[in-house]
Amino acid sequence: MSSHGNSHGNYDRQNPNLPLVTFFGVGILVATVLSAVILRGWFEVTVQQEVHQKVGAYPTTQWDDLKKQAQAKLNAPAGVTDPATGVGHIPIARAMELTVKEIKEGKTAQAAAPTGPTGKTGTTGSKK
Repeated sequence: MSSHGNSHGNYDRQNPNLPLVTFFGVGILVATVLSAVILRGWFEVTVQQEVHQKVGAYPTTQWDDLKKQAQAKLNAPAGVTDPATGVGHIPIARAMELTVKEIKEGKTAQAAAPTGPTGKTGTTGSKK
């Protein structure tokens, strides 16, 4: 048996200073939140600068022309694209109206099985 009895070691037996610990914890919390807010703001400013720099590198007239061409194709009057096959086109707004009408009437078509380069259904043309 040891002679030191019921000793708990050599440590400080005082209670912690609760106000000091609370102040320290709140200080760390405030510093963390403040750091997060500052980093978020810095990130937003950096992203905006990069976007402005990269988007500004392209003339807006090219983008506007591309949008106008796409809108012209989507809204072109109905007509035949390929007379040999009878393929035609209709304006996008009319196509959406017809699709919604078909869905409501239960007339939606099943998707066709993909065809491979050989024309056979379900083949991809690759050899395994």
